[in-house]
Amino acid sequence: MSGTTTTWSLGANGSWNTPANWTNGIPNSSVAATIQGGTYTVTINGISAAGSLAIASGPTVSVGLGDTLTVSGPLSVTNGAALENLLGTVTITGDLSALAGTTTVHNTIFNIGGTLSATGTLTLMGYSDFYTDANTTIGGTGTLSANSTLNVTGGAFTLGSDLSSGGTVDITGGTATFDTSVTGAFDVGSGGTAVILGNVLGPATFTLAGSNVELGNGFALTTLDFGTAGSDNLFLDNAATTLVNTFNGFAVGDKLAFRGVSTISSVTLSGDTLTVSTSSGTYTLADFTNSAGSTFTTGTETFNGNSYGYVELVCFVTGTRIRTERGEVAVEDIGAGDRVVTLEDGAEVLRPVAWMSPPTHDPSLPRRSASARVPSAKACRGATCWFPRTTACSSTASWFRRSCWLTA
Repeated sequence: MSGTTTTWSLGANGSWNTPANWTNGIPNSSVAATIQGGTYTVTINGISAAGSLAIASGPTVSVGLGDTLTVSGPLSVTNGAALENLLGTVTITGDLSALAGTTTVHNTIFNIGGTLSATGTLTLMGYSDFYTDANTTIGGTGTLSANSTLNVTGGAFTLGSDLSSGGTVDITGGTATFDTSVTGAFDVGSGGTAVILGNVLGPATFTLAGSNVELGNGFALTTLDFGTAGSDNLFLDNAATTLVNTFNGFAVGDKLAFRGVSTISSVTLSGDTLTVSTSSGTYTLADFTNSAGSTFTTGTETFNGNSYGYVELVCFVTGTRIRTERGEVAVEDIGAGDRVVTLEDGAEVLRPVAWMSPPTHDPSLPRRSASARVPSAKACRGATCWFPRTTACSSTASWFRRSCWLTA
């Protein structure tokens, strides 16, 4: 029976799974393992475990294809040491510490259940994937460099140091908070939330799919894509008055929100330029595309303890009652010539409906890209969606004709 501690004693390349290479035999889930400094590789074959593992500067611990290392306590990796494998799996139910300098992790899949502390730079290289589904914090003053994938699947993930990502940050659940600067590609899926409190150092891309994204500071050279699944909320804490970022695929159910805005007096879309006049000034988005409609509604809400004013596209599902000069009428029953109540510069004004288009499926019309979605893809899924328009409907440009009514 091995003792409660064991130390790599070979001082050269060798197998983790050979008892003679350790002072007290092969580590197991109740044994604290130490790999001392030197230039050599410790190779893991099969299923291996340790109660805790401390790797001094210099050695490489290599987990082979299909092999597994499970550390039930803390894992400490010192500057100059390396963990690497070809599609193996490293599971750490305790804490992972990358100490000082630069620690490089090659081709390693991490499943982290504790706290990762990087006082230096922790680099995930090659095929490295970092998974967290618990409440995980990466503290310290160093940098997490993810050249593969950082996966947040639940719980609360917090990175207190910089993120330099040449790969993908995939947030499919829970909340991922980045306290300082980030870069890379962010995929924020349904139920996921990304909070970037520092600067986004572009080029970077955020793809939303039924999710929340808060950008706390600057986000130059950043593309924001509103996906097709669910409603997306984009919260801008410190947006410049003129934004040259690309905003793609804004659709019914999506919200674009500005922190500290109490009222929004007008929203206009001219070509690809969206202009939002607010109590905090006017915001101009110079490269803004939406999937349907050009009439917006506004409101306020609280997110992460902060107040925002937001804009979203107007959509009236079948059965919605619209105020007209003859009383409230279901939107599908409004016809050309009916006068409806509109809001212009804060005043209610009766405007006549110039034209009404019923929804029709027309396969002779050209298909459009995924970013030009059918209006019912989000909030109006399964129902007809009626869009008030003050300009001509672009019904000939879509696979489905969009229902709309025009005011003269």
